[in-house]
Amino acid sequence: MTIAVTGGSGAIGSYVCDDLSASRHRVTCLDRVPPLSDIEFRMVDLNQLDATRHALQECDQVVHLAAIPDPFGDDSLETVIGNNTVSSYSVFEAARLTGVKRVVYGCSESSTGFGIHHVKLFPEYLPIDEDHPVWPHESYSLSKHFGERIGAFYAKAFMTEVISLRYMWVWTKRAEESARRLARAALAGNRPEKIEGFGAYIAVRDPEYFDANPYASVFDIRKAKRLLDWEPEFGCHTINNMEF
Repeated sequence: MTIAVTGGSGAIGSYVCDDLSASRHRVTCLDRVPPLSDIEFRMVDLNQLDATRHALQECDQVVHLAAIPDPFGDDSLETVIGNNTVSSYSVFEAARLTGVKRVVYGCSESSTGFGIHHVKLFPEYLPIDEDHPVWPHESYSLSKHFGERIGAFYAKAFMTEVISLRYMWVWTKRAEESARRLARAALAGNRPEKIEGFGAYIAVRDPEYFDANPYASVFDIRKAKRLLDWEPEFGCHTINNMEF
């Protein structure tokens, strides 16, 4: 099977390409810069639909990871939302035009409004599942939400199989110090602030979820186990055994 990985030279994409190659898939990296690993590379600007369509020729599936990863860099906010949204449209439309039947979309928990944000919002209930309302309200979170909606609409209209993965903060080497600090705070039971005021009470819809694992994510990840047989290998209580 030939799998195209957009952003295959990036922080997440490079790992995905290596993993897919190790599983004996033929991997094609679609990016603006060459990958470090020895895989097929097609240079492409994903904001250009014709170029994206050409790059997806002879691919069976696509993993769309290419994006400006946050709104804190040198890119303007309008560039962040524009680049990420247009590139997502190009990938989904190019997949339709070339007959690619499955797109795996690298989304973000920021698409819910609880990741990168300007306003501190409280969830209506815990754990947060796919039925929970989403409130993205800044350039990056909006761009990831728009990509997710494009995927949902293409799945409905064109029967494209779309899998959207709402990653939380990806712990690469550059984030090691911050990740270990947060893990220590979680284990100590420290909270950054109290939840106070009218409407601050958060209902727990499924107490057994947290009874089974007090360290469970506030985002309900049981669907990943049910459909993909995936469970986290590491958590705040095992971070000392983790290599970044």
